[in-house]
Amino acid sequence: MSEDISLISVDIGGATCKLGRVDSAGEVTDVERVKTDEVRQQGVEYFLELLKKYDDKYPVKGVTIGLPATVDWEGNYVRSECPDLPWMEEPTTLGRLQDQLGCPVRLVNDVEALLVGEWRQGELSGLNSGVVLTLGENMGSALLWNGRPQQGRRGSIMELEHISLNTGGEIVGQLPPGAACNWLSGKGLRYQLKSRGIDLTVPQLFALEGGPGLEVRREFELKLAHLLGTVVMMLDPEKIVLTGGLTGSYKSWLKPVEEKMNQFILKQFQGLPIVSIGQLCGDEVLLGPAAFWDWMEVENSG
Repeated sequence: MSEDISLISVDIGGATCKLGRVDSAGEVTDVERVKTDEVRQQGVEYFLELLKKYDDKYPVKGVTIGLPATVDWEGNYVRSECPDLPWMEEPTTLGRLQDQLGCPVRLVNDVEALLVGEWRQGELSGLNSGVVLTLGENMGSALLWNGRPQQGRRGSIMELEHISLNTGGEIVGQLPPGAACNWLSGKGLRYQLKSRGIDLTVPQLFALEGGPGLEVRREFELKLAHLLGTVVMMLDPEKIVLTGGLTGSYKSWLKPVEEKMNQFILKQFQGLPIVSIGQLCGDEVLLGPAAFWDWMEVENSG
């Protein structure tokens, strides 16, 4: 058994659940990936078995779980529905995890975890304000303001995925017509392609140089430019950081998005802020929940 005390970091993605060890030097090792559907369907006992593997190999001081749900930081509980892991909504689940593992377990929204990670050791390092926007299977956002990660009084703030980017269109699920998530996520883009009868995957969409799918890609760029322009006009942050699976193809769309942003921004704000791609990608996303653990330890000690 390694003698280095470890944090176990978990990121629950729309498609994949990642678990890994973060050591005292901040290195991510021993990463395991399982399908989120498998974790959801097999339940708490299966999830515990995944975590216990680390407890058998390392001295573990705690576990942090990044969830696609609204999480109350102070109360350390899930405040909203969590469709990917619905059993995490149950009040008894956290206590069960802690009792079985014999160590504290901290919960955090997955995008807020990324924000803290980028603030402590990534694109937002040294800044007082910034926004993280995830463009993955789903979509999310988080805010750094006055040198501190923010939560609203209901445990969430700045739900950009619900902003309507146009006034017409079809209602999809519970989202308003034209909601950002209907365009700026893998799930949303697949819906847009399917509704138009276009047989393309999302990676193929971003590799296009012509053809019927190009209109969808141009609309994606315009919607993202619109959203980024709205963020600039609302908050004027020092930097906007884009993360998530869709950013893997940023070279094909980031420049046109930045050019289109200006039509949604008053002249005195044009050219600001910096838009960048997050540093915490791949297995490095596990640094986000670990950074949140460290930050909360400092907050609680103060």
